[in-house]
Amino acid sequence: MARPLRIEYEGAVYHVTSRGNERKDIYKSDRDREKFLEYLGIAHKRFNIIVHAYCLLSNHYHFVIETPFANLGRFMQFLNSSYTMYFNTKRKRNGHLFQGRYKAILVDKDNYMQELSRYTHLNPVRAKMEKRPEDYRWSSYGYYLKKRNKPEYLDTDFTLQYFNGSRKRYREFVEAGITEKTRNVFDEIKAGLILGDDDFVEEIKKKYLGTAQPTEDLPELRRLKKTYIARNTILKVLEKNKTKDKLTAYFLRKYTDETLQGIVRVVYKEKRSSSGISKTVSRIEEKRLRDKEFDKRLRFLEKKMSMSRSDP
Repeated sequence: MARPLRIEYEGAVYHVTSRGNERKDIYKSDRDREKFLEYLGIAHKRFNIIVHAYCLLSNHYHFVIETPFANLGRFMQFLNSSYTMYFNTKRKRNGHLFQGRYKAILVDKDNYMQELSRYTHLNPVRAKMEKRPEDYRWSSYGYYLKKRNKPEYLDTDFTLQYFNGSRKRYREFVEAGITEKTRNVFDEIKAGLILGDDDFVEEIKKKYLGTAQPTEDLPELRRLKKTYIARNTILKVLEKNKTKDKLTAYFLRKYTDETLQGIVRVVYKEKRSSSGISKTVSRIEEKRLRDKEFDKRLRFLEKKMSMSRSDP
């Protein structure tokens, strides 16, 4: 089966959902949800993403997010893998926490933000977790209703502008969806991929899909999305580093198209399993999260590679 196509560009907006493996819970406690939002805050600082709305349920979450730097994939990989490591460590478990790839619908921000915001904030009501959306603690709805200190990653202003900044009017709009039949924007998704009017869809097709079918995951599109550093550049910068094997595996995985088996051949001469590479990459990401000095050293190496890199 073809993997869902990912379209990334500067300023893109998405409705994103990610579910627990086998639809099992991904949050077991309030502390889990707090930790997840902490990682979201860290991801905001690292990737400069903007959250317009969110809702954390029991076995999945919803985001409406904007990516000023065309980095949805990197943001999602960091967020889900960081939280998975926390969740697995806390409960002494192994394996996947999330079910396959997350689902991301590309959104026409100017025409669909209001409805997506309402949809996101009414999730606890539809799931019969609360009778009123404001009673649910784990969504961004409360920040829309009250002028209080909101998280740095959350932007309520863009959506509220459609209501002339009136929180009361926004509340009336959202809560009308509890008792009235409202527009189901997901019926308007094109090719399971894009939510926008015909002009928006045509613009996306011309710029990012070319003649490809929307279900194809094209190598050209993957190249468009990813920051590349040549393999030889990585090897040269790390040649005298004391931990060069682990760091080489990490940077090859992050900045090249080398497969796991290819990285094994380059770094370990077939003396390591491909699963070991994945574990090494995850551990380094986790250490970057915990250790500011370590993260600073890796940022220095990344800058050095970028300054001397030659794209493949």
